[in-house]
Amino acid sequence: MNRKAVKTIGLIMIIILLSKLLGLARDMFLAGYYGSGQILDAFTTASDIPLKFFDLAFGAAVTSTFIPVYNTYINTKRDEGFLFASRFINIVFLVISAVSIIGIFFSNQLVSLFIPGASAEVQMLAAKLLRIMFPAAAMAGLAFSMISILQSMGEFTVPAMISLFPNVLMIGYLIFFNERFGVTGLAIAFLLAWVLQVLVQIPFIMKKGFRYSLSFRINDPGIKKISKMVLPILVSSWVTPVSLFILAAIASYLGEGAVTSIRLSNRLYLILAGIFVFAMMNYLFPLMSRQALDPDTTEFKETYRRAFENLCFFILPLSVGALLLSGDVISLLYERGRFTAEASKMMAVAFAGFTPAIFGYSLYEITSKAYYAGKKVLVPTIISLATLIATLGLSCLVVFVTDLGIGFVSLSFSVSILISSIIMVFLFNKEKKNIIESRSKLELIKGLAGSAVMGTSVFGLRELLIDSSLSITFWGRFLLILAVVILGLIFYLGSMAVMKSTTFMYYFRWVKEKSGRRK
Repeated sequence: MNRKAVKTIGLIMIIILLSKLLGLARDMFLAGYYGSGQILDAFTTASDIPLKFFDLAFGAAVTSTFIPVYNTYINTKRDEGFLFASRFINIVFLVISAVSIIGIFFSNQLVSLFIPGASAEVQMLAAKLLRIMFPAAAMAGLAFSMISILQSMGEFTVPAMISLFPNVLMIGYLIFFNERFGVTGLAIAFLLAWVLQVLVQIPFIMKKGFRYSLSFRINDPGIKKISKMVLPILVSSWVTPVSLFILAAIASYLGEGAVTSIRLSNRLYLILAGIFVFAMMNYLFPLMSRQALDPDTTEFKETYRRAFENLCFFILPLSVGALLLSGDVISLLYERGRFTAEASKMMAVAFAGFTPAIFGYSLYEITSKAYYAGKKVLVPTIISLATLIATLGLSCLVVFVTDLGIGFVSLSFSVSILISSIIMVFLFNKEKKNIIESRSKLELIKGLAGSAVMGTSVFGLRELLIDSSLSITFWGRFLLILAVVILGLIFYLGSMAVMKSTTFMYYFRWVKEKSGRRK
């Protein structure tokens, strides 16, 4: 990974971090205003359904199939590429709009499918809200199509920024208008937030010189290429949305608040994983798609190795820290207003079960994207189906056979995706003839060892500083948690320096060089 890539990915990470923090603030306001009861169960279900339909029907097609095909046009056949992209956008929007209309008519049945164990009152409210929010699926289709175009044309900061504005809009509604218009107005604000994500991208796409055409030619050569890839890629992308559907549906049998605990803790785990992985893959996937076109695979292999090593360096300690501090972080962020201490404990347990998935999901993402870049889809498809079957089986076992509770419901997904991602890496390594070299394997071992050192220090510091200070103020508790995080990070970086981690030394030299230039 060269210096330009590090700088670009770093900027994207900062933007995504800000966006995720705003998303976290939105969820905190939601929890504070509505608690973990029936209203929030209904809203989170209704807001997830349109996006799940988009993810299931087009999510991966809009990014994982479009970008590799569009890259074949962008340098030599620019005008043909614009025409292909326009047809792709039009077809996606038309089909998802039709799905949205059908979804509005069958909202009651969809809600019953998503939360079968919920009360009739929750299901009725969720269906009402769903009828308002379903058009957001069509807006998502447009938004992600535009993101793919901008990324293919070398623009990465704008796609990373677009979720800033909707989160601000949602937070603004909750602060200023929620008491007057309630959850119905919140549903309208949710829809407007997705419309805003489309509108803010239009000026930037026009500035890049993109020319839109109102054409629906299905037999376009680019559309044909996508149609051959789309179904297996869609299936392989179902891991996250379908797993959440499974977990929420199973959790609905555990009583009031369980669905909200699963959904909010799932969002939080995706925030932690996404800050790094989304930033990295937003930049690297278009790059790997171009590198995969070259018969010489040296650059492609090195890009994947660097991504894998960075994952081991950043995500392993993040997963360990999130597990050890899960109860403290959830209590600090969510325990206010109508979100009680009991609700906070339930969510903390659910989130703790998700923490192993931070690494598993991240590993799954970079490896499946590497397959897609080379237009290979069979292995991710099979792995995805196996993950879903395992998640369904384990979560049903937890709820209907044992009495293990909500933490093991989320853990069933973590175990499934962690094992699946390891199998996928093993198969990818075998196919690419040892793409994971001794250097990368050593980085994995060092990452595990460093995370163990950090975890031991965080555990001890938490017992010393946080558990003995239960009655302090919010900001006092925040500073103590921050102190534990910083000290744990120092222990981690120190251990990685002692072990001479390749990734650590790379960033250390880069920071030292940047500091020297400023002087």
